[in-house]
Amino acid sequence: MTFSAYDPGGRLGPEASLTARGQMSRAGHGCIGGPPDSALTPDCLPEPAGQAIAAPAPKRKRRGTPRLIASLLADVTTAPTLVRQSGVTRQRVNQILHDLLRRGKARRARAPGSGCLYHWVRTDVDAAQSLHLCRTPLPQYAVRVLSCLRPDSVHSTPQIAAHLGMSRDSVCGQTSRLIKLGLVAVTSTVQPNLIALTPSGLAHPQRDVAASQAPLLGLVRSLGAQRAAFIEALGVLEEARTRDLTAAVLTEGQEARALLSGQMMQRLVAMNIAEQVNGGSGQPRRYRLTDLGKRMAAWIAEQRPPPSRADLVSRISAANTRRALLWREKLYKHRLGAGLSPAAAAWSPAQARIVCALEAGPLHTDGLRPCIADLGHHPNSIYLMLNALAARGAICEVGLRRAGKLWRLPDGGA
Repeated sequence: MTFSAYDPGGRLGPEASLTARGQMSRAGHGCIGGPPDSALTPDCLPEPAGQAIAAPAPKRKRRGTPRLIASLLADVTTAPTLVRQSGVTRQRVNQILHDLLRRGKARRARAPGSGCLYHWVRTDVDAAQSLHLCRTPLPQYAVRVLSCLRPDSVHSTPQIAAHLGMSRDSVCGQTSRLIKLGLVAVTSTVQPNLIALTPSGLAHPQRDVAASQAPLLGLVRSLGAQRAAFIEALGVLEEARTRDLTAAVLTEGQEARALLSGQMMQRLVAMNIAEQVNGGSGQPRRYRLTDLGKRMAAWIAEQRPPPSRADLVSRISAANTRRALLWREKLYKHRLGAGLSPAAAAWSPAQARIVCALEAGPLHTDGLRPCIADLGHHPNSIYLMLNALAARGAICEVGLRRAGKLWRLPDGGA
């Protein structure tokens, strides 16, 4: 092939060289025709025999894909099912599902009997009433466990196993299956675990209402009498300190130290039955029941009547009075050991100073003010202290002078 002046080196190739000389024209991609004056267009080209040119498929818009996936999650489904229903790739479906999970719009649970397949559903959908799950029938033993549970009551695994004549391992396996489906709730912080029927399990179509139900669980026996008493008292009082609960639970002839109330409350907090109420600085700790604790208190109340609030308050008040008397007795003995007279040892530090000052002889009110000046009391509080001591017969008024009332000890001492 010879090269023209338009392409002396032949670097453009034959087609480019012919096109530059006007001896060839390009009508379209892949369509080469004669000179430009031949008016060759793609419409003039003959179609191949037995084959038509297909129009390019329009690109599909993906803007509504997240909304489509969210609408399909109105029922429990799996990722492969979403791929078939939406026509989207598995990678894109996984991205949308995990984004919904991160934003709290969807939740997932491992499918029973599968190690890698998950069930997905929106958070505003009751999974237990799903058509997908209802179409998947429960196994026979799971139906037996579900049917023997009483509404608004709790059971334990050994109790269910003894009632149905099944092994504990089998009952635990079927209970785990029901928990994943949302038909049963379990309280694992207490040993043995407490199993309760949820509203979804109560309305499940496979639950046999006429089946024999397990007997009521002795919750007091399962929890222990002492732990149940603390839960019961805290449920009646709503909020209480540890020493108040000790007074409420303490029985006649029992020592307060034997209750180990502090350790009991820490144990209830660790079990998520009670929680500590945030008080002010320097205030004693107060406790109240959590939602789980309130449910347990209600379950205990179904089996035995709880104590009245007035009875518990009277017990706490009597215990506080006894504690105050013991404190005064210990303080009195301590002051006697420090060298104070019996009259001065019987009162508060400020009142004791007043009595000690009057032991030397009668004094006016202004003469007694320096006795309490270094204790941090208000100067005018001397009037309250003198009137309190006079009302108790510890001192008596002699007369009125310009410097104030004259005080002295009564005949025979304070």
